[in-house]
Amino acid sequence: MFTEEPSYDVLKTENAFLRARVQELERALEACVPRESAEEQHHVPYRKIFDALPVSLGVYRRDGLSVAMNTTSLELIGGIGDEIIGKFNILEDPSSISAGFVENFQRAAALGKNVTMPPCAYETAGSTLATIDERTVWTETTYVPIKGDAGIEFLVECNIDVTERQKTQKALEEKHALLQALIDNAPMSIFANNLEDRTILVNQRCADAMRLPPEAILGKTPRDLLPEDRAEEYLREDRQVLEKGSGIEWESERVRDGKPYHILMTKFPLRETNGKVYGVCGISMDITQRRRAEADNRRLQEEIIRMQEESLRALSTPLIPIAEGVVVMPLIGSVNGTRAQQVMEALLEGVSRHRASIAILDVTGVTFVDRQVADALIRAAQAVSLLGSNVVLTGVRPEMARTLVEIGADLHGIVVHSTLQSAIQYALMY
Repeated sequence: MFTEEPSYDVLKTENAFLRARVQELERALEACVPRESAEEQHHVPYRKIFDALPVSLGVYRRDGLSVAMNTTSLELIGGIGDEIIGKFNILEDPSSISAGFVENFQRAAALGKNVTMPPCAYETAGSTLATIDERTVWTETTYVPIKGDAGIEFLVECNIDVTERQKTQKALEEKHALLQALIDNAPMSIFANNLEDRTILVNQRCADAMRLPPEAILGKTPRDLLPEDRAEEYLREDRQVLEKGSGIEWESERVRDGKPYHILMTKFPLRETNGKVYGVCGISMDITQRRRAEADNRRLQEEIIRMQEESLRALSTPLIPIAEGVVVMPLIGSVNGTRAQQVMEALLEGVSRHRASIAILDVTGVTFVDRQVADALIRAAQAVSLLGSNVVLTGVRPEMARTLVEIGADLHGIVVHSTLQSAIQYALMY
């Protein structure tokens, strides 16, 4: 008896059922077998990473016992792991307590969040020839709490070397202190405002002038500190500097305690390293003493010039008494109208002072005489004669004689001698 073979369609249906059943069983199997984590699949070497990190890391149990330290941490303290791990307890270490590490360790554990300490310095072993700064290491410590099933189970101590940062900060602080000392001791008032007109810098001299402590000035605007008219003037000056983009300088006179004083003011823009303006700086110098000194110097110069003029006048018109009642005035060089006037004044004053009866006017050394000067000399002689004195004119050169004739000079009452010697002999025998 033959059995009828299943048709193609029946076989196709059975195969599809079987494939679906296999897929269902595979899914059930996957649900029962735990999968490997991504870390397990890639075999992440956590310990190697922990040791390779360039940051000092130490792991403590919640009770303070050290349970792990990476290579960087051990190198930093110069220790061996077997001497520390499982033996050192931070909560029992006196130096950790006194330095504040324990306090911050416990804070992180209690709060359940990171706690970062201020930078802490300690000295490393090294060459005795090195300076203290070279042996000192600064670290910034952060405690990171690690939670487990029972709460905070571990704390990671992360120490970042901030030595260079501390050195830079120290250098900046020293530079700032130096600049502050310079501006505080400068013989001028120094101040600066930002673009909101608030004071960002003031030196001690400026604060003293305003009769306020520096901290009472910082952050304030000119309208907070000055009378309204002066504040508006101050702000106009700042706007002028900002619009011009460069410094300005001027002098002004003001009144303080009822007394006038002079100041030299300079204002200029403050710029960031990229050239952007962020404020205006002003430097005010009291130049009252300078102005007074300049005025005194001008008066002194005028007095010196006056005395020099008098000395030159005396030298240019010397009057020499040679005997009782006899004076001589020898003239040398050129004679202009001004000097001719001086001759007349000196003759009149000398004749009157010495009560001279004869005045000898010697023109031997006169190089040039024009009509105006010749006339002035004759008038001087005539003026002397009005005082009751006789004038003797000596040393007349041909060109002077010609000039006197051309101008029709009136020589009445004037005795003329060719030489000074003969004039003196005449005067002594008079």
